[in-house]
Amino acid sequence: MDVPPRGIMIMGHSVEFPEGTKPFPAQLAVMSKVILALKKRQNALLESPTGSGKTLALLCSSLAWQQQHRIDMAEQERIAHNEILERQRAAAEAPVPVPEVQIHPPTQSVDDDFEAISFSQARSEKKRTFPESLRQYAFNADQLPLPVPTTQEPPHDKPAAAVNREKTPTIYFCSRTHSQITQVVQELRRCPTASGVRMVVLGSKKHYCVHPKVRNLDGGKVNDECSALQDDNGCRFRKKLKTHNEMRAYVPSVWDIEDLVKLGEEHRECPYYYTHLTVENASLVFCPYNYIMDPSIRSALKIDLKNSIVILDEAHNIEDVCRSSASMELTWEQLEEARASFAATIKSQISPQQMYASLLKLLNGWGRWLEHVQREKLLKTIGYEHETQQWSGVDCVAIMNEFCGLNPGNIETYNEIYQTVATAERESDDDNKNPEKQAAPQEKAVKLTSTALMSVLSVLNVATFMFRNDLQYVHDYKLVVIRSRPFGGKILHFWYRFNFAQGGRKAQHLQLKLCLWCLHAGVAFSDITSNVRSVILTSGTLSPMTSFAGELGTTFPITLEANHVVDLKKQVFIGSLMTGPNRVDLSATYSNQQDLSYQDALGQLVLNGIIPGGLLVFLPSYRLMTQLHKRWEETGLLDEISQLKQVFLEPRSAGKDFDALLEEYKEVIESTRSPLLVKNEVDVVDLTESDTSMI
Repeated sequence: MDVPPRGIMIMGHSVEFPEGTKPFPAQLAVMSKVILALKKRQNALLESPTGSGKTLALLCSSLAWQQQHRIDMAEQERIAHNEILERQRAAAEAPVPVPEVQIHPPTQSVDDDFEAISFSQARSEKKRTFPESLRQYAFNADQLPLPVPTTQEPPHDKPAAAVNREKTPTIYFCSRTHSQITQVVQELRRCPTASGVRMVVLGSKKHYCVHPKVRNLDGGKVNDECSALQDDNGCRFRKKLKTHNEMRAYVPSVWDIEDLVKLGEEHRECPYYYTHLTVENASLVFCPYNYIMDPSIRSALKIDLKNSIVILDEAHNIEDVCRSSASMELTWEQLEEARASFAATIKSQISPQQMYASLLKLLNGWGRWLEHVQREKLLKTIGYEHETQQWSGVDCVAIMNEFCGLNPGNIETYNEIYQTVATAERESDDDNKNPEKQAAPQEKAVKLTSTALMSVLSVLNVATFMFRNDLQYVHDYKLVVIRSRPFGGKILHFWYRFNFAQGGRKAQHLQLKLCLWCLHAGVAFSDITSNVRSVILTSGTLSPMTSFAGELGTTFPITLEANHVVDLKKQVFIGSLMTGPNRVDLSATYSNQQDLSYQDALGQLVLNGIIPGGLLVFLPSYRLMTQLHKRWEETGLLDEISQLKQVFLEPRSAGKDFDALLEEYKEVIESTRSPLLVKNEVDVVDLTESDTSMI
């Protein structure tokens, strides 16, 4: 039997496929579209059926183009360099023109202008000194360089490629979760060209930390504890990485998070900061969507997308990610903590810095406005212990200007102030790790908390989007204030101290939240498309593509809409219910979600829909999932469901927590028991047919 060749020529590029395998037609179509998009510097929407090998096709084709592009750039540079050498050689061999010197015979009129002087007079003139006021201008003509004839070429004759060498575009391969990225890395191991790729997998400290005191903490506490260790003369794992970096010699050409964590444990070095050291020179970067979409994360990781290639795999929910990246939510609890942190830092400064006070002014402005909203009783009750009110984007701009002093004229100044403060905080970290630079105990300044920095940054990021291009996106925003009972959170002492209430003990338990919601995914997506070479979005379900592209506000000249391999008429049953028990309207509007009869009807549907095998329930938000869980507990409905199926609730923290829950869910399937998984719809989950009988 003939063995299929590894190299497949596509548009002049040799795409190497795993040895002994032949690409499916769907894979060939994907690879052709990818190379076409990269060659033309255009964006692409590629829909390919699930299970058709789309990820492998994306990796093989993009890496083949990158490798060929690197070769082409080197050849262009070689040619340009030879052109310059040839011109310089020709210029050196060309005769240098000597200007003709004309000597005019002296005339009587010239002689009359000068008086004859004797040799002694000339010597005395030579000994004259310059006045003190002119001494600085004195010079010795003998010290001047001799004029050298030049053969300078016109600027337009110099080859541009020799002046500015184009950097080979970095490929950012993004997926929704780290578990999906792990699967992508497994596909990369199959690529014949993978061994020559400098790759890195970006992740959070929760994923990478190997410090025994930190690694097992909840996601929100990992950053704070890590910062505390940095303040206390540094973390020994990071210090060893900076001084030795033994891991570098042992990291394989292709690795995932688990591989790097294992190496970090063996060499007692920090895997998290190792990825920061290597990302700048990486040619292939794996990361979740929000690392690219969220401007605050891009800034923190110093991700430069200029001329890069962004591939978004499983991108059918990218609109939600974009809207979330251009939005912000800030509870009164977080606002108070941030204000207190800034106040403490300013008070502890040896010489108070006005920049810190300027950022505190932004937070104080929002605090005063929230107090105004409560004092004037502007919120409307829309459900049990739930009040809200919304304002337009235009109103929001006016509020920011009046209460915070923030407007399109000074937003860049505030952004520069924030960068200066953030840099000062990072340098303070470095000083704390250096014993020679540590300040005396009585002089040591209080550092800002991560909540304080992120609160200010989130405000500035949203304001930057709103003010951009003469308020181009102002109508794509809503300012919303919500006052409700917090779900699953502890109520801190200042909730009782600060009386927002209309009165009564119950009102003191309600949480106030400031929200600036972006309603258009194209706001954040425009940040990406304006800088990169190409954006390639792929999924098994992108249709209808016209509306999908319109939602992102971007043109996609290159598209692929492959046929599905599933026979929808024979293999899948799709139905919809408009009303539930007692004829309750099942429309998932915001007002309906607050209705207890709606919550009870959903619970009855889940109970009545119990079937053999796994059952997967998707909900539009974590907030509704928590509401339903609480309501079903109170009514006893959750106990009835649990008697028939073991219930799993998706945790808010993605990554390891969800992966562990998913493994437990599959173990229940294998033990012939029937689980029920309740999940947020914006996430992607990889389940087989045996894992889920009904959704």
